[in-house]
Amino acid sequence: MVTLFMSRYRRETLQLSDGGTVALDWLCKQDDSTSENEEESQHEAVVIIQHGMAGSSESAYIKHFIRYLSKRRPRWHIVVMLARGCGGTKLTSPNGFTAARISDFAETVGHVRRQIKHTPIFAIGYSLGAGILGKYLGTYGTNTGLDGACMLSPSWDYNIQGRSFPFWSRAYLVQGSALIIDMLTHRSPNV
Repeated sequence: MVTLFMSRYRRETLQLSDGGTVALDWLCKQDDSTSENEEESQHEAVVIIQHGMAGSSESAYIKHFIRYLSKRRPRWHIVVMLARGCGGTKLTSPNGFTAARISDFAETVGHVRRQIKHTPIFAIGYSLGAGILGKYLGTYGTNTGLDGACMLSPSWDYNIQGRSFPFWSRAYLVQGSALIIDMLTHRSPNV
């Protein structure tokens, strides 16, 4: 059995201008004894991570990246933006998580910038989060409020890739459900 990096977060809920809510999971370092007033001077940069569809700060790919980044840049502040309805974030408006809307990310960047004024801010997006980040970068151009960004595995054409999603989703859910049933009944999975 492989144990994933154990992450502890300080959750901040961000109320958006349209009544929606996102959460910001700020990574708490084991040696982090700084107060919130000291944070800006103690950190060299901030990284905002956007998860993929149905992801969260507890997703394996997010935890692996956080472990990697924490070892190489221990003075960087890491925050995972949890989209509407993801990772335990409550839906507080009729609007859900979608790649068509970049305002949630724009408000998050503005919020982080106001908290940590003179520190470089970078963004990393995975999958659907990468698509949102790409749209954000293309829309805002040089006025993003970011000092750098990286998109990992974005869907470049949602109309084409969206057609295969129902098949992938059904196959993934059936395979995952079979594994869960096997685990609950103590059988060896044949998946």
